[in-house]
Amino acid sequence: MICPKCGYARKDTDAAPTWQCPACGVAVEKYLVAQQAPRGDESQEAARRVALSNPVTAELVTQGQWDVLRPQLPLERRVGMACLDLLMAALFLWCWLRPGAWRPTLAGELGTVMVMEFFVLHSSMFLVMGGEAGLGTRITTGFMVMLFYIPIAGAFAWWQGGWWPVLAFVWLLSSRVLIMLAGNAGDAFEAKRGRYYWGNGVGLYILMIFVALLLPIPQLGFSNSSGYVWSGRIVRPPHEIIGWGFLYFAGQAVMKILERPEWVAGTE
Repeated sequence: MICPKCGYARKDTDAAPTWQCPACGVAVEKYLVAQQAPRGDESQEAARRVALSNPVTAELVTQGQWDVLRPQLPLERRVGMACLDLLMAALFLWCWLRPGAWRPTLAGELGTVMVMEFFVLHSSMFLVMGGEAGLGTRITTGFMVMLFYIPIAGAFAWWQGGWWPVLAFVWLLSSRVLIMLAGNAGDAFEAKRGRYYWGNGVGLYILMIFVALLLPIPQLGFSNSSGYVWSGRIVRPPHEIIGWGFLYFAGQAVMKILERPEWVAGTE
């Protein structure tokens, strides 16, 4: 067998498994599927037909493991998906290092943004559910979600005494709506990706709460601060709240940059 990628002719003495090229290490059948699949809206079904025509990949398709054959997204696209999270993590880190560098109320406002993120996660559940429908249904879903949740977030911000956090909420929610609208309707893998990020986002949000509250979080720029009233009712040291936000958004960014097709494919 000759490798379709590097042209190496396999020898009887080669110890590599039959599905792998001994010279370059590529998975031969997976490489063939990726090369033969056309680009465009029909690429998913066309690539599936190519996979079914080969005995090795056909077995994976019949076993329901078609999604693991997908090539990994290019690094630049994964970084693009993580840009918003990286920007938010940088803002939290800046506040953590220099709390008063921009505005003295920034720490309290970022604490409220973390509450806004709860509303974003809650609303994203409906966006994930609508992501598999046609474009018209997805537009309607995005409009209804924003129509319902933005007034709730606005009321909460008014109760806290400021409007700046609601702008952050609209920004965060709008980015999720745009991701839903940009997806391929009827693409089961994209639907799994939405469930993958929603489920892991909720888990990360809760996990980082316990990390910030139970583990010794460094004070950094808040070393001279005492008690801090957050959200008008909860008294917590400021570095705990800012550390929670930084760890959450940084974790989201890392999750997107390191995404692998088999992780997404395993989402129920």
